[in-house]
Amino acid sequence: METQNKYLLLARRAREEDNAEDASKYYDMVRTENSENVEAKFFYSYYRMFSDTQGHAYSNFVNFCKGIKSTISMVIASDDSEADKKAFLLTIIECLGVAHKSAVSANSNIGGQNGASIRTTYRETNTEMFSVIMKHYGNDVDMLLAYYEFREFEAECNSFTHGHMMKYNLGDEIESKYASEPRLIEFAVKVWKKNIAVQQHAWGTPAAKECSGYPEKYAEKIKKYDPSYQMPAKTQSQIGCIKFGKK
Repeated sequence: METQNKYLLLARRAREEDNAEDASKYYDMVRTENSENVEAKFFYSYYRMFSDTQGHAYSNFVNFCKGIKSTISMVIASDDSEADKKAFLLTIIECLGVAHKSAVSANSNIGGQNGASIRTTYRETNTEMFSVIMKHYGNDVDMLLAYYEFREFEAECNSFTHGHMMKYNLGDEIESKYASEPRLIEFAVKVWKKNIAVQQHAWGTPAAKECSGYPEKYAEKIKKYDPSYQMPAKTQSQIGCIKFGKK
């Protein structure tokens, strides 16, 4: 047990120093001595993704995601303090995001064809993960912010269909449920601002046309929280409405 604790301390120190090689090595040692150590199992799987070849970006990411839901359940069921549980859960959420970006980048670098599959795996894993987390931490602001950041990502994935409407509605949902929570309202306003800016820039696309008049409507809502806000003007080009022909 003393040796295991020593390796665990070394692994955590390596993780704090962003030393992936040593972190993976020491977490593997902890995992070997105690196969039930949730922290060691999770971070060994996490760091393993970055040490393998780019050609395995998709399979490594999928394998990492497979263990997320069970890891979340084990953390929640553990005897750790609520503060430690919450900190670990937030770290898992952050690591999943980093792993997704890494997998997308590695897949792109080799001209891979798995970009859509990586994104789908990420969305499905987050959906399963938050279905468990929010049952236990649905009133925690940090968890709610992480949850709504994922919901915003989901809306981004629908940007060419109903993404703008989804983001406006997302901010409305936050405002209606958490009007007294400044951090969540700040996030809702940020989502509205970003959405207006994108819609004004891409006002010729079907998704933007679906929300015709919404920038003006939500600019007024934003001014309740940020009186100095000025809605950006439409750009000259209508993205998505390019006409081909001879000059």
